[in-house]
Amino acid sequence: MNVGKPTVVMPSAISELKMSKNWLQDHDQVIVISFSGEDPDLCQLLDELHLLNEHLTITSLTTIKESRLASLSDYSLFFQPSLFHESISTKNWAFSPAYTMIDLLINGYCEWLRKEDE
Repeated sequence: MNVGKPTVVMPSAISELKMSKNWLQDHDQVIVISFSGEDPDLCQLLDELHLLNEHLTITSLTTIKESRLASLSDYSLFFQPSLFHESISTKNWAFSPAYTMIDLLINGYCEWLRKEDE
């Protein structure tokens, strides 16, 4: 992502996020996407990151419902997952709406940066 800022993308990355404690700086933005928003390891880690750096901003992107992740976040965004496949015993959900929202956020940020430079 070319947004004029250092950017790190860590898919399914609780272990990588743990390592980020060593290099996250004041006023960094962490965007966390979670289907349920209830992963206990993720929520505990975000609690720790906030304790280590009170100037860190966390934005969560979860399905449309209350969740622990949303309550831990400075900003909470929500998406409606789309049903990808359904059988008698399982439902498979697609994260496409979440990725579309991230793309829109990044494009909006880039547009804002461009206007700031004018």
